[in-house]
Amino acid sequence: MTWMSQIFPAPRECKQRSEEMLSWPLQIEVLVDPALPEQGYRLELAMGTASITCRDAAGERYARATLRQLEIACPGAVPELEVLDWPEFPVRGYMLDI
Repeated sequence: MTWMSQIFPAPRECKQRSEEMLSWPLQIEVLVDPALPEQGYRLELAMGTASITCRDAAGERYARATLRQLEIACPGAVPELEVLDWPEFPVRGYMLDI
């Protein structure tokens, strides 16, 4: 099982940028990009930094949730990577029908 399969819900784009491994904790920087869709974010892990680029507070929250999932999936170190995600619909969620 790879670290990519540990992110739920699966993001639109998720790619490993190199074989370089980054140790936790990473320094977090937050940038705003109004061009991203509502609730959208780009999470880039490189050179000891987790760079969150988001349009709004919801996007930052989802990026931080993804970062936390990566920290759990890769407890020692995480590869340099980039995640890009935004919701298809205005309300995020999922239905569990039992």
